[in-house]
Amino acid sequence: MQKSGQYNCLLSWLKGSRSKDEEGQDVLFNAMYGQLWCSVEETNGRTGQELGGKQSGAEITILVKDCPALSTDDLLRDESGTVYHIESIYQGDRELVLQAYRNDTLTTDTEIITPIGFWISRMRQHLTIG
Repeated sequence: MQKSGQYNCLLSWLKGSRSKDEEGQDVLFNAMYGQLWCSVEETNGRTGQELGGKQSGAEITILVKDCPALSTDDLLRDESGTVYHIESIYQGDRELVLQAYRNDTLTTDTEIITPIGFWISRMRQHLTIG
């Protein structure tokens, strides 16, 4: 077990609940439930298929103080807005050990092309004028 000072990250607990939509499909909703003192450590890089395309991110080990009733439907979010998806939960000594992952922020083609287009436009102006 870690010392109390090691739980240095306050994460928002987004409690997951399931319901059925009009077509009878399971739908997962997450709502703010509270805050938890945790220790967060990135363990490995990760790539996978999410939202129809390749997605990079990291695997995370999270230690949660005082063993709250978390489930794999729940999400955790830090103050910067990073969301941690819980994959598995283990009981430790007065703490929970979570194996989770986070995805990197997606960058759209427009965000990449705009600076390049501006730079090319400036180069054309320079070559035309000069």
